[in-house]
Amino acid sequence: YDDDLSLSEIAEGLGISRQGVRHIIKKGEEQLTFLEERLGLAEHYEELAEAAELVEGVKDALINGTLNPDKTLQALDTVKDIIVKK
Repeated sequence: YDDDLSLSEIAEGLGISRQGVRHIIKKGEEQLTFLEERLGLAEHYEELAEAAELVEGVKDALINGTLNPDKTLQALDTVKDIIVKK
């Protein structure tokens, strides 16, 4: 499925019907959606990636000597809020 194979190609490789492959894929998608709704891991990962970008910006400003104290404090507060949110 991740290799862009058709349902027929997957079915042939697994020795099951095309409909069986479709059913398995739909069931897996439903389970992933259910887990994401309950756990929010993908959303939290995106928030952590945003926090990492903010930290990277502060680091770059520190290295380049362009550190703005107000913007730095704001960025660090945002990072803290993201990390302790969940």
